[in-house]
Amino acid sequence: MNRKKGGAFESVQTRPRHSQHEFKYLVDGTEWRNDPNEEGETPNEYGGTNTQLVL
Repeated sequence: MNRKKGGAFESVQTRPRHSQHEFKYLVDGTEWRNDPNEEGETPNEYGGTNTQLVL
């Protein structure tokens, strides 16, 4: 992950078309957060949810 001008972070990755992926952000090394700008959430094995990204 790279820090962009202005303080935002960016990570560029290649993923297959028509695929689904789950992720969360680790904030300050202690707090996990979903991305509120993505399509939805899916339950995870820890009783919470992950951000769901559909390409």
